[in-house]
Amino acid sequence: MSLAPVFGIVLVVLGVLFIALGVRVGRHHREFERRSRLADAQVIELLHQVIGTPDVPGRDGIWKPVVRFVLPDGRPIEVETTHGSNPPPAQPGQWVQVRYDPERPTSVRLAVGPSSGGLLSPLFVVVGCVVAVGGLVTLALGLLAARFL
Repeated sequence: MSLAPVFGIVLVVLGVLFIALGVRVGRHHREFERRSRLADAQVIELLHQVIGTPDVPGRDGIWKPVVRFVLPDGRPIEVETTHGSNPPPAQPGQWVQVRYDPERPTSVRLAVGPSSGGLLSPLFVVVGCVVAVGGLVTLALGLLAARFL
């Protein structure tokens, strides 16, 4: 007996899970966008977060800006953004627009660009669709092979 149908089912399940995760991440992103406020902020530092095996310095992770801005009530905030990117989304000293949660002002994202978090949902959905379709093809070919061989 071929393992292709089982492998196909596993891939379909994984694909559906990725799609569901993408939908959930998208819903969370839209909710944050709805309740957030815009502010002008200055990048004061870049933090390097290593992801995976450090093979090439500077290309093995993401860069998260630390930003400084002032809330409407005059309180200064200095915080690391929740999302990062590679290459760095901004340089120290640069002014950027950020979105922050007024109920938790330390929850901050860049307003635009790859560090805004807006690309995560489509990425998960696309990967999930590719994996699920691959699983369906594997399942169909496995079943056909079992029937005709």
